[in-house]
Amino acid sequence: VRGEVVNNGFHYYTDPSFWDDYRNKLVLIGMISPDVTTDIIRSIIDKGEKRDGYMPTFFHGDHASTFISGSWLRGLHDFDLERAYKLILKNATVPGKGGRRYLDEYMERGWIAEKDTVNVPTWDEYKGAVTKTQEYAYDDYAVALVAKELGDEANYKLMMERSNNYKTLFDPSTGFWRGKIDDGSWIQDFDPYYPYYQYMYREANAWNAL
Repeated sequence: VRGEVVNNGFHYYTDPSFWDDYRNKLVLIGMISPDVTTDIIRSIIDKGEKRDGYMPTFFHGDHASTFISGSWLRGLHDFDLERAYKLILKNATVPGKGGRRYLDEYMERGWIAEKDTVNVPTWDEYKGAVTKTQEYAYDDYAVALVAKELGDEANYKLMMERSNNYKTLFDPSTGFWRGKIDDGSWIQDFDPYYPYYQYMYREANAWNAL
């Protein structure tokens, strides 16, 4: 801390609660206050560049990517898309502190494994593996859209392929998204009505994940 006031030419905002604000509130702000949205994006770009090149994340997804891609495609262009893209691409492709959790296994097999545990109480902490896999696949699609805008064909193809990873945890025998353990077999202690806190699903059950 240097004790200096720095003026970057825009209003500086704290990180939004991307999960689940990117689905509703941030879209609404972009519609009614586009200047605020632009400044929020400029703020998280600046923070990302100061955080070892990782864009801020929140909870189980990596939804700065969806926020940025959606804003750009809805016509908000008063920010540096290339700088933003560099950050969201690193989040999606480089494992490390500050980026996506369990990214290494997600990239290796297209899904995140969970422990095979019976009688799971709602307060136990696990990976939220189904939720993360679904969210990361959606975020990969968002990164792909930005890659396409910038003419990065190789990463566009890679991210579009990865956006299909949501299919990897769909169990056709039950009709639900369901957790797998490390060897690829389905978790046996499965109740689609059970309100898990973070086992397979984040604050949800299998019905919510549909």
